[in-house]
Amino acid sequence: YNINLREYMLIFFHCFPLNFMILKIDIFMVWL
Repeated sequence: YNINLREYMLIFFHCFPLNFMILKIDIFMVWL
């Protein structure tokens, strides 16, 4: 079963709380 790397990344980041990380990064960028 060969899975595409992009699909794997999408599945991984869908399971991972990526939105929370983006929110923290945005807050960090605002305070720079």
